[in-house]
Amino acid sequence: MIKVAILGGGVGGITTAFALTSTPELREQYEVTVYQRGWRLGGKGASGRNAAMGQRIEEHGLHVWFGFYDNAFRLIDDCYTELDRPTTHPLHSRATAFTPCDRTVLYTKIDNTWHPWVSVSPRTPVPYGTDEGVPLFWSLLSGAVNWAHDAFERLLGNDELPERSAWPHWVADALPGINAAGRVIAGTLAFIGDRLADLFDSDPDERHPHLCRMLAFARDALWDHYAIDRQDDVKVRRFFTAVDTVITAAIGMLADGVLNNGFTTINEYELTEWLKAHGLHEITYGKSIEERAPVLRAIYDMAFCFLDGNVDTPAVAAGTALRNMILLGATANTSLYSKMNAGMGDAIFAPYYEVLTRRGVRFEFFSWITNIGTADRKTVTSIELVPQAPLKSGTYDPLVTVQGVESWPSEPRWDQLIDGEALRAAGYNFEFAANPIDRPVRVLEMGVDFDEVVLAIPSGALPAICGDLAAANPRFETMLESSRTVMTQAFQLWMHDDVDALGFPGSTLSLAGSYVEPLDTYADMSHVLDREVWGAHGPASVGYFCGVLSDKPGETSDESTARAKTTALEFIRNDLEVLWPNAFDNGIFRWDRLFDPTNQTGEARFNSQYWRANSDTSERYVLSPPKLVLDRLGADESGFSNLKLAGDWTRNGLNAGCVEAATISGLQAARAISQHPFTIVAEDDNWLTNRKPA
Repeated sequence: MIKVAILGGGVGGITTAFALTSTPELREQYEVTVYQRGWRLGGKGASGRNAAMGQRIEEHGLHVWFGFYDNAFRLIDDCYTELDRPTTHPLHSRATAFTPCDRTVLYTKIDNTWHPWVSVSPRTPVPYGTDEGVPLFWSLLSGAVNWAHDAFERLLGNDELPERSAWPHWVADALPGINAAGRVIAGTLAFIGDRLADLFDSDPDERHPHLCRMLAFARDALWDHYAIDRQDDVKVRRFFTAVDTVITAAIGMLADGVLNNGFTTINEYELTEWLKAHGLHEITYGKSIEERAPVLRAIYDMAFCFLDGNVDTPAVAAGTALRNMILLGATANTSLYSKMNAGMGDAIFAPYYEVLTRRGVRFEFFSWITNIGTADRKTVTSIELVPQAPLKSGTYDPLVTVQGVESWPSEPRWDQLIDGEALRAAGYNFEFAANPIDRPVRVLEMGVDFDEVVLAIPSGALPAICGDLAAANPRFETMLESSRTVMTQAFQLWMHDDVDALGFPGSTLSLAGSYVEPLDTYADMSHVLDREVWGAHGPASVGYFCGVLSDKPGETSDESTARAKTTALEFIRNDLEVLWPNAFDNGIFRWDRLFDPTNQTGEARFNSQYWRANSDTSERYVLSPPKLVLDRLGADESGFSNLKLAGDWTRNGLNAGCVEAATISGLQAARAISQHPFTIVAEDDNWLTNRKPA
């Protein structure tokens, strides 16, 4: 059998293992071992149960699965099907593990006042893992233009704008006898929508410039003759900035050849700067990130797109951002996004672990990789690791059962470690320290312990262990040098009041974003309280908050965590009132509304909540900066014949930090090893080609 060593148990590594063992034939061919530091799988998506605090769920941050995660949903669906839990199990299927959600609350800042924009996305029930829901550019553009027309007609109502005498000749020809500005704008949008099919049949060299001129006219006429005088009207501003963003993106894609050459062709540009070059208005891009229009700003907040965690330096590659936002907005299979009905460790990684162990996959927990060697500069010949903790039985059983759900604890199961109680008392953390108890290094050898290697460790941790590979391969070295990651921070609040009583304008099935930096994203997660163990008088709600955390060179993990606590407290005092107005009296947060099993008083009640800084190199979020994203390597492009790459940091099509990107990458790594034709939806730009609209 071919021995495959998978280094790292996050989404990329686990989906590689799942694909490589997905059929009896593959299981006969490959012997798979996953090497994971510490006691749990999940990487940046890991969660833990705190047994001392009601078995509460503690996440690295806020995790939701967006509707365009075709490959991720298909694989986890297959996992639950194979797991075949009884229907009495709380998480017996993918349908019971996720709750579909359609509601978002995006905030608009006007004159230092935040205005919530509550919207509900329509559901598009398309099967996961198929090409059926993948859109065409022309169909998307037609839908966007028609939406803009209908929305403008509703805003305009019975009002009329002044007449104008000078319009472009094509407008006068298309709309003879019409001079009133409102009717011209509406008529132009309708004209563009009606003409798209005809335009498609014309020569692209003539079609695209002409369409760009028409789109630019409609966008700029909306501003010059309507929105500029109403920009303090929240509804008008939301409408115009959304139209401005979408139409400008379409103009840029047409003008810069994205339809023919793919999104990569504009990845050398920063998104907002690229949009500005194609005519985006200042009201949309804003004088600061907080004044940026919510539709555009949400792109940055959702993927933590701030270099070094500095909210004054937002940056994301234009092609990557547009590709993923189009997929998000146009392929929301079943719902815009879904929330897990437990921790991500419970809903995702525990089922994967159980299925994979049944298939014969071995897991070597407490295995911290310290070096990957290449003696011949062509293959990986050795892997050095630290077996961090001595096991009593030689194997480690990682899961505990909470409320009938197999889960990962928030700390090791000390009773399975030699001298475990002493290690626990000493406060050892096997996720932050490679060799806390000075264990001897173990060396894995090619041909003995492995034949193929899958590098599924996050890119932030790779420079420390891949020096030999970088020295042997300039492209690999460039990839490491170009990779950018960012620290994130998160905290969770358990409250005596439910989300309605707190006054949040959304609901428990909503997601809020584009709010104050750096903690710009919030979601009520009260639906997971049933999976925790609080008794009859437990909390009524729990909220998750997250955002970036700025880099401070030389800072320890404890110092980063302390800074995250300080930032959370400042947010509660100064900014939380906009989200939870009823939790305040005369502008002062009611600390007694925090659920605190330890019954402290005042601000000290926060000490019973949960906060963290994701500062370790393996926990930092992967960014997609302009130009640098072009240096990513694909799953089969490591330059070493037996080394495949897996993770959201690879060149995988999405090229962004998310579960779907890591899943695609894992499937690509498994395909590169086995040559098996795994189905991978939308891994390239073929779905966005110059095909005629339906």
